[in-house]
Formats: sequence, C-alpha cells, structure tokens
Amino acid sequence: MKRVVLLILLASLAGGCSWFSREDASTKPAELTDYKATVSFDRLWSHDVSDGGDLARKLVPAVLNGKVYTVSRDGKVRAFDEENGRRQWEVDTGIDAAAGPGVGEGMIVVAGMDGNVIALSADSGEERWRAKVTSEVLAVPAISGNRVVVRSIDGRVFGFDRVSGVRQWIYDHNVPLLTLRGTSDPVIRAGAVIIGLDNGTVTAVNEEDGSVLWQHAVSERAGRTELERLADIDGRIAVVATEVYAAAYQGSLTAMALDSGRPLWTRDLSSWQGVAAQRTSLFATDADGNVWAFDRRNSSSLWKQDALRNRNLSTPAVLGDWVLTGDLDGYLHAINADDGSLAGRTHAGGGPIDVQPAVDGNVVFVLTRDGDLSAYRVAARG
Repeated sequence: MKRVVLLILLASLAGGCSWFSREDASTKPAELTDYKATVSFDRLWSHDVSDGGDLARKLVPAVLNGKVYTVSRDGKVRAFDEENGRRQWEVDTGIDAAAGPGVGEGMIVVAGMDGNVIALSADSGEERWRAKVTSEVLAVPAISGNRVVVRSIDGRVFGFDRVSGVRQWIYDHNVPLLTLRGTSDPVIRAGAVIIGLDNGTVTAVNEEDGSVLWQHAVSERAGRTELERLADIDGRIAVVATEVYAAAYQGSLTAMALDSGRPLWTRDLSSWQGVAAQRTSLFATDADGNVWAFDRRNSSSLWKQDALRNRNLSTPAVLGDWVLTGDLDGYLHAINADDGSLAGRTHAGGGPIDVQPAVDGNVVFVLTRDGDLSAYRVAARG
C-alpha cells in the first residue's frame, strides 16, 4: 500500500510545535514556574540504555513480575531488577528496533523497522520465536494467553499464536494518504483486540480469528484538504471494566461500550498522546499540551492544568493520587489528580521524555530520548 508522507508535518506534530510559525508566541513552551511542592521524587537507580533518537517514541519501559524491560534502537533488550536496578540479562536481537517491549504471559515481544517480530522469555531472554510482518511496526505489541498481536504501519494487524509464533490471522484496513507518524498500541481485553485507526475509527476484532466485532468513528474526517481531514488515533487507548476510552487528533474523546462499541459519551478534545484512567477519572494531554481530567462516567471536566502548555508532554500515567507526565526538557511532573495543582517535578536526565512513564506500586520508571532509564519512589512530602 502506497502512502504519501508529509515529513515536515509529521515531525512538527510529533514534537508538539507548530510548523506554520515557530516564532508564534502561542506555540512557545511555557516557562517552568515556582510552586509549593507536595510530592517528593527519590531516585533509586539509573542506567544508560543507549540513545533512542527521534524515532524512539515507541521504545517504552515495561514492568513485569519485578523486572523492568527496555529495548534500544540497535536491538538490545535488557532486563533490570525493579528494586535495585541490577541488570539481569541482555540480549542482542540484531534488529533495528522500533516498538516494544510488549510484556505479558512470561514473555516480552519487540518489533523492528523492517517488520521483524521477536518473542523472548521474560525470565532469561531466551528467544522463543521470530516472525515477520509486512512493514515497519510503530505500535507496542500486545500479549494475551493465546495471542501476540502486532500492528504495522501499512494498515495491517497480525494475530500470532503466542506459543509457536505461527500467524493465525490478518486484519487489514485502508490508510489515509496523510497521517501522523505513529500508530496506537493494540489492547487485548475480554477476547477482543481494540485498535485505534488512522482514520479516526476505533475497531474491535476477535482475538481468535481477527473478524470484526464492531467499529465506531471517534473523529469524522471532514474538511477540504488532507490536512484538515487528518484524524488519527495515535495515542494510548484505555480500557476500564466494560468501557473503552479513545482520543483522536483533530477529533474528540469518546467513551464506548467494550462489548458493542456503542458510544456512551463524546466531548471535543484533540490529542495524539491518548488517555490514562484512575477509578472514576480520565486524564488526557491535548494537542496544545494542556492536561485535563474528566469524570469517566459522564465526561464532565474536573480540571485543566495549563502551566505545562506546549512542553510536548508525554502520555500521562497515574501513580496513586498523582498524574505523571514527562516533557521536552527531560522533566517529570506530578500533578494532583484531585484538583490539577502542580505537585512536584524532577529532572530525569538528558533529552525529552517522549514515552509514557511505567508505574508499579509507588515507583515510576522513566526513559528519556537520550536513553537514560531512571527509577523513582514517589511519595507525599511530610
């Protein structure tokens, strides 16, 4: 499938700044200001896991059973002890990695620029199997009891047998001529694979055979030009209990029923970073870098934090009573989940924090674009 890629647009959108006027004051990153810190960050350990570069936006830290896993652009997969940071193993997969690691069911899966997919034992790093898809993978693979699901940028989603790596099915959809560079990660829940598409539609396919269960348009492609019709769902989709939450660029934030795709509510919100959930709240970063909280039951706005506007914030993560997000200068910010007030920040090292922080208990794991992996214990100040 042939695609037209507007590189200037993709690079600027992924970086969160305007390509129309870089001198426009409305797009200038907000200056960090003083505030009363109510959260402390205690750095437990850190490692250099190599420079990821600008193409490392889906090389994310992942946590499973007391270990933290990373993959670098040159294909090295590493496992660290979550508590002390000691390296448990390292494997060179020999690929140019572009997405992963996906974790689950005692295994981790990484994927590459050339469509290679590699499954490893989470305990030892021993290779389980290799497979190949039809193009570059920019979405973190998903793992369930029966399947490994991999999405490539040419519009195809592949279901592999988790144990053998044998391909079981392919779901294919048309990709618009103009899209953001990136694809949302598939989510497997209750026998369904939830996928956010480049045309602003959320699709659920059967985990076993890839047949379509339902579809719902989160953003309608409207406008006279391809730019105006840009409506990607590139960010994280949240599934909570029986509900699915997704946000589209130049679109909306929508809640859908997991079993049918029936829309529960919709409100305007343009985002390419996606959403995170906690209890009855949803948290999202919009295209301008504002952080929002919504009541996930009825979509009402709880608060908006604009002090980090245009700072190219990462997808938010939730740790206890705080929302965590990284920025273009390598700062990790904590926001009070109840009222949206700034609660704390720390500098995590060189380079922007592009990817969602990984959370386990009261510890957060942060990976910068320059390859600095750090673990912090987060606590309320006494």
